[in-house]
Amino acid sequence: MDEIKYIVDKYYPSRGGYYHICIVCTRDFFGRENKIHCSDKCRYHKNNKNSRNKKLETRKEFKQIALINEVLKTYYPASKGKTPISVDVLTNKQLDFTLMTRITKDEKSGLIMYQYLDYSFSHNKENKTIIIYKIDE
Repeated sequence: MDEIKYIVDKYYPSRGGYYHICIVCTRDFFGRENKIHCSDKCRYHKNNKNSRNKKLETRKEFKQIALINEVLKTYYPASKGKTPISVDVLTNKQLDFTLMTRITKDEKSGLIMYQYLDYSFSHNKENKTIIIYKIDE
């Protein structure tokens, strides 16, 4: 007996829907045009996996922010919000500075402040220095 071959995303009135292949288990099924899972089990599995991945990403980002905060805490006594220190102390640590909790602009000095939990810093690109500040509670 010859097996009937169906075209994905094509409507088959005799089968009562569009032909799909499940993105989780790769079983074929018929259903609504926008349906991507063959069953609730596959839908739950996909949603749980996505949720788990998002939580892992968030944890990794928070760990990176906390690590930067610890590095700033370590170098804060050398700067204390007044003395510029070389930006090399941070760049040698291979940290991801795109993750931060807040960016603010100081109204008095016009400096842009990059905040990481308890500490922040301003960056002087001309002479490659930073000044580290402790966030007041």
